[in-house]
Amino acid sequence: MKKRRLMRSDKDRLIAGVCGGIGAYLGVDANLVRAFFALLFILQPATALLYLLLVVLLPREGAEDQPLEERVRENARELEQKLDSIDLDLDFEFGTHDTSGRFWVGVGLVVLGVYLLLANLGLFWIDWGQVVALLLVGFGVYLLLARR
Repeated sequence: MKKRRLMRSDKDRLIAGVCGGIGAYLGVDANLVRAFFALLFILQPATALLYLLLVVLLPREGAEDQPLEERVRENARELEQKLDSIDLDLDFEFGTHDTSGRFWVGVGLVVLGVYLLLANLGLFWIDWGQVVALLLVGFGVYLLLARR
């Protein structure tokens, strides 16, 4: 019997294959894992550090037996290349360049700004820690029920 291992997916990836690998390991759709991570990013921005840690530490498919030091070095290099390849196109000549990167950076900044503004004004009556805890419990229950 082959032992299942958590690893980054080479086939089902948008950024680094972390969500695709987690989805394959848990036996759920990777888009569900992506949505869960996106929600956690919004509710708890520190989740981005967890994601980056998983990118660096998890082995890629086919490189499971690679030593940890070599894996971390290679994964960090891959992440650096991926970040370098993202063209945010901050040139403000309208109509001459693809502006999709700038658009999504703008959307992210607006969402983060509104969140921080509302949080500083004390307009959040919801305890986001409890919301995240409920989401984790719900996701766990879903995983347990999906296995049956």
